[in-house]
Amino acid sequence: MLPSIKDPRDCDICGLSLPIPHAANQKRHHSCRKASDHLYYLAHREELKPYYLKRYLERNDVEHLGRNRKRLGPTPCSECGEPLPEIRSPKMLHHAECLAAYERRHTQTHRDRKNEVRRRSNRALRDQILDYYGRQCCCCGESQDQFLTIDHIEGGGNAHRREIKRLGGNGFYAWLRQSEFPSGFQTLCFNCNWAKGHHGHCPHQATA
Repeated sequence: MLPSIKDPRDCDICGLSLPIPHAANQKRHHSCRKASDHLYYLAHREELKPYYLKRYLERNDVEHLGRNRKRLGPTPCSECGEPLPEIRSPKMLHHAECLAAYERRHTQTHRDRKNEVRRRSNRALRDQILDYYGRQCCCCGESQDQFLTIDHIEGGGNAHRREIKRLGGNGFYAWLRQSEFPSGFQTLCFNCNWAKGHHGHCPHQATA
């Protein structure tokens, strides 16, 4: 073990003082070293791939036969018991047809439970969106949750949903959450949203 020292020393990367005491050969913070190593890997990824691949093959004693395919020993399928092909991904545990059959059986057996889990998840997602953008229509003041939806303030909702490949509903709500609730959206009721989309404005605004 290297001796620790108490002399003040600055990190080579961030310039801040190293903790006291620190190892005699320590020149940078642990977090700075990890960040520097990661940036180096990103900058030299293509050069480093052969090195990491060779090290993986040596450690696991397998023959590389293309992307994610190795020559492995005989292993029975976890479903039918028949041997899997020797050349396969290390993560392959069953034949494709066996996996498809298992998933169909599982869906049929647990359909009600899976549907209930999906409904709870969708409700929780919608609640998050309405909590952020508001639980009241910005046009008419409607506050019944079942009547509310999210509107593109500047219009162009159909084109935007095609661009992000989300047709609407829960897929669009998930995109809003993944994008950390971007600006440019508001809460409207379905009536006001439909009127704005088809007529360019809501009748409530014309009579206000």
